[in-house]
Amino acid sequence: MDVFDAIAERRSCRNFKKVSIPRQDLLRIVDAARRAPSGANAQKWTFVVNDRQ
Repeated sequence: MDVFDAIAERRSCRNFKKVSIPRQDLLRIVDAARRAPSGANAQKWTFVVNDRQ
């Protein structure tokens, strides 16, 4: 899938399942998010993670 197909076929998700995500997967996701570029390298994001089981 190329980037234009991904953009055209994207969907918003407003209902979420209560499914546990393995801690290692959660850490990889947060690490990828914190490395993502931001406009003018502003890095004005906040991550809230609830990994309680």
